[in-house]
Amino acid sequence: MTECIIYGAQCIIDKKWYIGKTNRDLDSRVREHERAASTNAQDLFHKTMRDMGLKNFEWKELDRCPADEGMAREEELISKFTAQSIEVLNKSHTRGPKQPVGVIEKSRVKNKIAAQRAWENSSAKKWMQLSGKLLPCINLDTGERFQSLLEAERKGPDARSGIKKSCETGRPTIKGNRYAYIDIEGRPIFKEGHNKELPRTRRVKDVNTGKIFTDISAAAKHNGISRNMIQTCCTGKYETAGGRVFCYIGDNGEEILTETHIKYFSQVEERANRAFAAWKIDDVERKDLVIADTPKKLSELLEINRSHILAVCRGERQHVHGWRIAFYNKATRQLDLKKAHCEKIRKQSRQVICLNDNEIYSCFSEAAKHYGLISSSIKWCCDGILKSTNRKGPMRYRFAYVDASGRPLLTPKHAEPLETLGDIRLLNTVTGEKYQSVAHCSRETGIPQKRIRRYLRDSSVDLAGCVLIPLDSPGATVTANHNREV
Repeated sequence: MTECIIYGAQCIIDKKWYIGKTNRDLDSRVREHERAASTNAQDLFHKTMRDMGLKNFEWKELDRCPADEGMAREEELISKFTAQSIEVLNKSHTRGPKQPVGVIEKSRVKNKIAAQRAWENSSAKKWMQLSGKLLPCINLDTGERFQSLLEAERKGPDARSGIKKSCETGRPTIKGNRYAYIDIEGRPIFKEGHNKELPRTRRVKDVNTGKIFTDISAAAKHNGISRNMIQTCCTGKYETAGGRVFCYIGDNGEEILTETHIKYFSQVEERANRAFAAWKIDDVERKDLVIADTPKKLSELLEINRSHILAVCRGERQHVHGWRIAFYNKATRQLDLKKAHCEKIRKQSRQVICLNDNEIYSCFSEAAKHYGLISSSIKWCCDGILKSTNRKGPMRYRFAYVDASGRPLLTPKHAEPLETLGDIRLLNTVTGEKYQSVAHCSRETGIPQKRIRRYLRDSSVDLAGCVLIPLDSPGATVTANHNREV
């Protein structure tokens, strides 16, 4: 047979009880009661729950019995509590036989008005005060009491924000009044500041210079910085204001530092002791360190590009031109090593050669810096993607990788002619030079393209001693070979 749970709910404020029964678990029934109270149920128990606060009720299991005996057992316990002069919130067992059962709906307007006036109920006001929703206060200078901060603002000369600050700190408002909160028994709640003669506002200190100002306005006027910036710096929202650090001064002259202040000072100290140490990638034990105070000085010492030094220190890159670099603490003489500093080098710079002048460079960046080119274009030339680079410049450069013996590693792209193939390929029978197009011939010999084309139609045109024939003609090879033998 199903069991029935007889439970009780006691209000911890006014000690009233509610007796109920359920055939399910007690937690589910408690949630139903709380939901009914939150949805404006109008019976006495749920109205009391709203007035006193849902969290101010203790729920207990009082008894267990068979389900068919639950009603009788519930009535028995209600009678027992009533006989002991304990106020019970149950009304269901006292309802007359002709009284209608069900929830009586009220208008929303009436419910809204009732909610606005709920705080006028003594028990509800007590609960709101305990929960912090109602903050009674007193004007310590006049002795006048107020039920809330809003009432104090309406009746007095001070703004609510100033009254609240005075209650919490003990400092006077801008009108010179001091306030304090009132506890549940009507006594003023004094803070530490109420026992001292404090100025209306906190003093502010410029930590960089040590100068102390009477308030934020004085600090703002002296430094030419806005009040809002200094205030956000004092409260710890920002680290600095106008490049300076500000903080409040306590009533005993101590600096009131936030976590932001402490973190900032720690970073400043760390930067003061920070240097940069570099070592070669094959120096596994890091015996030969090159140390400099700034990335600029380190790049000058090592003759490397400084743009990636910080990235290597943070572990985002492994090396720069064969150098591993890490932050160095001058005070402890320790390296700040990241995971990337201990890993095997995944990629090293390869030497490249410029095929125009046969100069060898340690990496793409060094070659690009020397010729004023783009390093990625040099890489594409070495990889055999491009024939050359600097097409718009006066000279076109070709590059290739270098092997261990210093010889260029050529790709099929390097064997292709540098010039683009035109409509006519030409051979200079005097010098034996071949040209991929009329434009190529014009650039090499200095003869205008129009003159070259007229010469091809009429051989009587003077080319200043040059003899040009199309390479596709039958006698081109013979003539070229004949001229070389001569």
